[in-house]
Amino acid sequence: MSDPYSSPSQSNDVPLSKAAADAVKQLRIITFALLSGVMTFAGISLVVNGFSFDADPDILSWIGLGFAGLMIVNSLAIPPVIAKSQVKAIAAKPTTDGSSPDYTDELLGVFRTQTIVGCALLEGAAFLNLVATMVTPFVGNLVAVVVLMGLMLARVPSPSKLQFWVQDRTQEMTVL
Repeated sequence: MSDPYSSPSQSNDVPLSKAAADAVKQLRIITFALLSGVMTFAGISLVVNGFSFDADPDILSWIGLGFAGLMIVNSLAIPPVIAKSQVKAIAAKPTTDGSSPDYTDELLGVFRTQTIVGCALLEGAAFLNLVATMVTPFVGNLVAVVVLMGLMLARVPSPSKLQFWVQDRTQEMTVL
């Protein structure tokens, strides 16, 4: 199955290297570990509140909701900025011989950093909203937590997502 959003030069039939397959496994473990922390604390928050969310929002509730919105935007904006600067630094490295170097290993590190930073931003906002939920059981904060967890789930890497990302960055590096 091919990616309908990829450029025609990208093919999905190239197998992943062992390092890339390992990176996907590691990132899945890290992402699900971050998610499990949020889910555990959400369970604790639900039990502490007796599954009752009928309070009116207070200042902490509004701060949590604002922080959630800000971190959603940041999780979409900051990781690509980090990745772009790291890719530029990798592309600027001089080559020892005239051949075109393989930057796959370096790009795997960039992808790893981008994924972890994006998930960590969302996780922080989720925890703040869970604290707000424990202080004032306002349902809006719980909804924000569910949305943030959904966005974290969307960041779980797949082999094809990693492969296409590395191919795209490699093509960008040839232009730089």
